[in-house]
Amino acid sequence: MSDNGSALSWLVAVLTSPAKTFAQIAEKPRWWVPMVVMILGVGALTLAVHARTDYREHTANVMEMRNVHTMSAEDLDRAAEMQEKFGSLGAVIGGIAVGVIMTVIGLFYWVLLRLMGSEITFAQSLGTHLWGAIPVVLGMLIAIPIVLAGGDLSTEQLLSRNFMASNLTFLAGEDTSPLVFQLLASIDFFAIWSVIITALGFQIVGRVSKGVAWGAVLLMTLLGVAIRLGSTLAAGGG
Repeated sequence: MSDNGSALSWLVAVLTSPAKTFAQIAEKPRWWVPMVVMILGVGALTLAVHARTDYREHTANVMEMRNVHTMSAEDLDRAAEMQEKFGSLGAVIGGIAVGVIMTVIGLFYWVLLRLMGSEITFAQSLGTHLWGAIPVVLGMLIAIPIVLAGGDLSTEQLLSRNFMASNLTFLAGEDTSPLVFQLLASIDFFAIWSVIITALGFQIVGRVSKGVAWGAVLLMTLLGVAIRLGSTLAAGGG
């Protein structure tokens, strides 16, 4: 198949014509393009969130949600000062972390699909996973101006990373546990969009059945949700 359009044009085409685009990605994965875009998106959103976060109020609210009442006003001030001081580093740390995490997930997809009979290469697996995540990047880019245009972010927004009502956390009440809150946050429009086109991508690039592609993507998605919920429990947010 001929290479129609540049890799940059795929950033839009993967959303509007995913089947055709993944057929091109199968020949030339060009995984570094969505990787760079995602790292920049994470960094930019992190800086925007940092600029709109009242760290003292957020820390106090989190402690209240976890029924922790042992922090004094001085402890809260010190914690907030530390977060404020190093918050901007989150853009760098977040960018590095997302690069590592996306690579590891691409590796898991590669192993999983190979075990299921696909002849997909690691580059194709990583590329399919990253290009399939473009809806999530789009959500980040939409969120940045919304965050910057508003006032201080609420604790609920910070915990759910929901800055434009794209997930189900709007259903949460004041008595909703952190665990349920994180579960609601996982049901997100952009994440679901990403799951759909990623499954299509692996079906085309990996040359596997729809059932195998969806099985692999749903397995990895549910694993990610389980890790998120497990982290909440480990932090005392049952």
